[in-house]
Amino acid sequence: MERSFRRLVIGLALGLAVAAVVASAASDCGYLSRLPSSATTFGCANCHDGASSYAVPTGAALNPFGVAFQQNGLLWDDTLAEANADGDGCSNGVELGDSNGDGTPDRNVTQQTTNPGVDGDCEAASTDEATWGALKSLFNTN
Repeated sequence: MERSFRRLVIGLALGLAVAAVVASAASDCGYLSRLPSSATTFGCANCHDGASSYAVPTGAALNPFGVAFQQNGLLWDDTLAEANADGDGCSNGVELGDSNGDGTPDRNVTQQTTNPGVDGDCEAASTDEATWGALKSLFNTN
């Protein structure tokens, strides 16, 4: 009887330890809800190096966007949307599908296609400012 009780206690302790680790990893992604709703493609990897969509390895460092998000008070706004944390030529807002930082995905954006914390994954980086300005002027109705 004592042996069964001991096994039960050890089993419960291990279960609680595993639950605590899972909860800890999940809590690292707790700020994901503060980003635009389109930012779910990369999940935790938007801000953390080596993270998956829903888990952050223990001790994982923040990537450049994670640092910028933290320095902006964990607030998604126009300032953070207009910045280019990873230096790849695309604003954070373009990469997250919310170019003006209002928290609402841009028209026709259904999911995030690039990561604002990873340099070199934004295709628009190859379009220079003059070309982009010319393209935008074609649609300017003012």
